[in-house]
Amino acid sequence: MPAGDRHSASGQPKASDVGVGGARQPNWQVWVGAAISLGCLYLAFRGVQLEPLLAQLGRASASWLLLSLGVSLATLLAKAARWRALFAPPRLPNRGRAFAIQSIGMLFNLYMPARLGDLARAYLMGESEGMSKTYVLGTIVLEKFFDLAMLLISVGLLVTQLAIPVWLIGPSETTALLLGGVVLALVVLTLRPDPALKLVERASVLIPADGRGWVRRQTQNALASLQVLRSPVHTLRIVLWTLLIWTLGFVTNYLVFLAVGFALPIWAAIFLLAVLQIGIAVPSSPGRIGVFHYLTVLSLDFFAIDHQAGQGYSLALYAVAILPPTLAGAYFVWREKITWSKLQAAAERLRRPAGTDEGGAR
Repeated sequence: MPAGDRHSASGQPKASDVGVGGARQPNWQVWVGAAISLGCLYLAFRGVQLEPLLAQLGRASASWLLLSLGVSLATLLAKAARWRALFAPPRLPNRGRAFAIQSIGMLFNLYMPARLGDLARAYLMGESEGMSKTYVLGTIVLEKFFDLAMLLISVGLLVTQLAIPVWLIGPSETTALLLGGVVLALVVLTLRPDPALKLVERASVLIPADGRGWVRRQTQNALASLQVLRSPVHTLRIVLWTLLIWTLGFVTNYLVFLAVGFALPIWAAIFLLAVLQIGIAVPSSPGRIGVFHYLTVLSLDFFAIDHQAGQGYSLALYAVAILPPTLAGAYFVWREKITWSKLQAAAERLRRPAGTDEGGAR
């Protein structure tokens, strides 16, 4: 069982009890993201004709758009349920708490660089539930692993139905190699964690003596987060939630197809989701403005959708995909009285391997 963190005097610290004074994000990340976003915006909307674009959006079916918004919200709920399932009993967090912190993390990932939302999720859940932040980070890593696996499965399905373009094959092959290494590491660490712990203990002689205990505890907490995979029942539950999440993603894309009048097969919705998921790795400005739109237009071009129509679809899908996590995250940030500076500081504290437990974020 993962080692817990020190509580406040009340014994139940709130998510709003976040320290201040973290390090600032390097400016180069912001400037690189802004440059990429501006370039993608130009590529996505070059030659745009405003009047036809607005007319296309005006003709979109409100019923299909509202339904797609509902499916997008259901995706958020499914992601929170999947994250909760990644905690080994008896460490299951409260369902509402999992959804609130997941929403805050997604908001932070959308609008801040370096995926600080994942670090903030670890800090807030650790503080809220009194568990190791390293353990919580381990569940987030597992979450990414299952999504990576589904991405490759989706691309594999597409290969059987479509002539995949070269610009998608390259990233997919790299992802497949990465996933193979991750699977091997997870199997070894899940079934035989002790050799890994002993290896870390031997390597820790290279650091000051007062930090060795901290390294051992964090290694134990990280390995403990993998133990949920030892249970076939829990692993199956995680797989089913992941399948549901990706299915809802496909459905969201397809419903927006219907909203704007595109007669495209479900494979186009799967193709688009795979491309957008790969595109998450590309640095961009807050909200993924530009990158999201260009990848959407590029994907639709593969299915012979003209540039102008693709521009309108990219705007509609962007609203459907971004609005629910933005509103949900903003609401929970307001409810918990969390400021951006405090949330960023909490994430930064998790980055620093200080001599205190959890890198100074206890």
